[in-house]
Amino acid sequence: MPFVLAVGAGPDAASAADRATCKVIASLLKATDKGLEDTALGQAGRSPTNAIATYARQAQEFADQFSTRDPLPDQVSAALVAMAEAASAQVFIADAAPTLLEHGLIIQQAMPEICPDSEVPDLSRHGN
Repeated sequence: MPFVLAVGAGPDAASAADRATCKVIASLLKATDKGLEDTALGQAGRSPTNAIATYARQAQEFADQFSTRDPLPDQVSAALVAMAEAASAQVFIADAAPTLLEHGLIIQQAMPEICPDSEVPDLSRHGN
């Protein structure tokens, strides 16, 4: 059975923790998108990585500790860890951009499965 953090009403509705996990993952992807955009515009010095590291760690913690469903898929968990590590190791997004993009795309591709009602940016536009 695929992992789904449901965000609807009714007996199968997600807990507040599931909704919070989806919200944090969406915030991670939005912060990554903003940082990659700043990098493309030559403003990467204005985009510190601390928000990305925090969102990535928080999403994994929420999913591990509070989810009412199965754990996140392995590739999503690994991508969250990689993003947290890359962002923690660099002060500015430009230095971590390739890793953040690679792993952000993995998470983005899984979003319809794990958080079907979440709106996230299209990170693939930063691919070239």
